[in-house]
Amino acid sequence: MNNNNTTITPSEVIQTRRWMAQNCSVLWLDECMDETSKVYQNILTQLKTITDNVNSFKQRDTCIDYLTDAQEDIKSFLVVENDTAQQIMPLINDIPQLDSVHVFSNIKSLREEPTKKWQKIKSVHTNIDDLCQELQLGI
Repeated sequence: MNNNNTTITPSEVIQTRRWMAQNCSVLWLDECMDETSKVYQNILTQLKTITDNVNSFKQRDTCIDYLTDAQEDIKSFLVVENDTAQQIMPLINDIPQLDSVHVFSNIKSLREEPTKKWQKIKSVHTNIDDLCQELQLGI
C-alpha cells in the first residue's frame, strides 16, 4: 500500500505502458508463410498494433537462435501454428526470455494434452483479433 499520497497521471500510465511494450517482443513463427499474401500483411499489421518489436520467422532454428540470443530484460511472446507448437515446445520451453506461447491456426484442432504439458502455451486462437487481445493482456 502506498502511503505517500502520490497520484499517477494518465500520461504517466501511458508512458509506462509504452515502456513495457518496448521491452517486449512478439515473435511469429510460420514455416509456410507467404510474405506477399494479404493475410500475412494483415496479421503483421495487427501484431504491430501491440508492439513495434515484431519479428517473423519462416525457419524454427532461426527463431530459436533469436530467442536464446535475446537480452534477458526483453520478454518474448511467440505466436506459432499448431503443428509447429508441438514440435518446437521441447526445444524452447525452458528459455527464460520466452514469456509465453500463443497458438494461432485456421482450425482449432490442438488437443488439450500439449497445452497442459507445456506451461508456456497460454492460448489457442483461430481469430487474429482474439489473439491480439490476448497478447495485449500479456504485454
